Amino acid sequence: MSVFSVDIQDAASDVQRINMAISQAVGSVVDGRPVALNELMVLVGAASELASDKAELIKASASQAS
Repeated sequence: MSVFSVDIQDAASDVQRINMAISQAVGSVVDGRPVALNELMVLVGAASELASDKAELIKASASQAS
């Protein structure tokens, strides 16, 4: 399995986690409940991991191009 496919799978997993956290937060707001700190932390953590995966993909792409 190549580095690209692993990083793309990691990024896809992070996107799924972000979508789940957003859905849970929106559900809380719709139900009239405050958004839990845990839901926000999951969202921030997944977004951070996605940014890291993107940086790794860019670096791998640049090294392969040279």
